[in-house]
Amino acid sequence: MATEIGAYTAVPIQIESDASHLIENKKSVWRLLMFLIPGIITITVVAIPFLRQGLSESPSVTLLDGGGRDWILDQNEGLISPKNNTEFALGALEFPPLILTERDADNVIRFDKQTLSALSKGDPQELKGIGLESSTEHNFENAFDFILTSSAPDASLTLKYKDSNFLVLEDMSELVLDISFGKYMPGNTVNFLRAQSSSPFRTFQSGGGRDWILDLEEGIISPKHEPKLALGRGFQQLQLHKRGTKGVWKFDNLDKLINGEPMKLVNTDGLAMGKKLDRENIFDIWRYIQSAEVEDPKKAISIKYIEDNFLAIYEEDKPEKDALVLDVSFWKMFEFNSVNYVGGWCYANGNCDDEAKLRKDSSKYD
Repeated sequence: MATEIGAYTAVPIQIESDASHLIENKKSVWRLLMFLIPGIITITVVAIPFLRQGLSESPSVTLLDGGGRDWILDQNEGLISPKNNTEFALGALEFPPLILTERDADNVIRFDKQTLSALSKGDPQELKGIGLESSTEHNFENAFDFILTSSAPDASLTLKYKDSNFLVLEDMSELVLDISFGKYMPGNTVNFLRAQSSSPFRTFQSGGGRDWILDLEEGIISPKHEPKLALGRGFQQLQLHKRGTKGVWKFDNLDKLINGEPMKLVNTDGLAMGKKLDRENIFDIWRYIQSAEVEDPKKAISIKYIEDNFLAIYEEDKPEKDALVLDVSFWKMFEFNSVNYVGGWCYANGNCDDEAKLRKDSSKYD
C-alpha cells in the first residue's frame, strides 16, 4: 500500500478490542471500520459484500457465504482451509508479534536505559524483548521483502540507529523497522522490510512509519510522529498460513466436525485457540471477538461445522442463532491475515425481524 509519505507492507494488524478513544468522527463508517475490526486496512466495497449491507438498513447475517466465512475440511491432511483459496490453512505464529501500544500500557517493552543511550550514539546494541519470528523473508507484490518480528521475553536483536532515525538489523543492514501501513494505532504490527531493487520505493524512506525516537528517560522506543505510542508485546491469534509452512495447524479429529459434532480448537501439538476477551464488541451491524491463543486447552473454543461451510462457535448454554463464526478479516485471502469470530444480528437469511430488533438494544455492549 503506497502513501504520500512512503510505502508499507501488507502485514496484517491486530486492533485492540477497546479502540473507541481512536475514533474522532463516529458518523464516518469508513473510519470506524478501519479502527474497530481487526485485519488489514485497505478495503473496497467490491471486495467486501457485507460492507454494502452495513451502509444500508438491512439486518446483517451471520451465515453469509461467498467470502471469508466459507471453510473446507481436509481430513487427509488434517487442515482447515478457506474454500475460496485452499492455498492457505488455519494457523498461528509461534511467538507473539511486536506491536505498537500505549506508552503507559502493561504490555509496553522497557529497554535498559544505558543500552538505549549507547544505541542513540550510533553504537550497535543488543535489545532484549524483541526478536524475529523466523529468518524467513516474505515477498509483498514484488515490491518489498519483509521479516516478521516477535516480542518473546527471551528474544533479542542487535540493532543500529541509522541517521538518528531508522532502526536497522545489524547483521542484515538493509532491513529497517517499519509500522505496518504507517498506521499509528495500538495493536498495529511492526516488522522489518526492505524495498526490492526493481521497485520504485526506497528502504530508508523518512517521514512515516520508519522514523523512531529513543526515550532515554522512560526506556522505550516510540514512533517519531506519534510519541504517545511505543513498542510493545502482542499476542498470537488465528491467521491464514500457506500450506506446508511452519505456522499451519493440523488436527487429528476433523471427523467430529464432519459428523456434526463440536470439536475443541486444539491442534495436534496441543496448542489451543480461544478468545482475546469473552465480551463481544460491536460495530454498527456486526458483533465480533478477536481470536487469541490460550495456554490452557480447557479454555479453547469449541466449533461446529454448519451447512458444510461455516465454522460456528459452540457453547452449550448459548442458542445457536447467537453464535459467532470464523471469519477471514475483510475477506482478504493473503498470508498472515487474521481470522476472528464475527456475527450479525440475524443468524441466517430469511425473516430477520426479531433478531434485527436487537440492534435497538446495545446496552450489553456498553
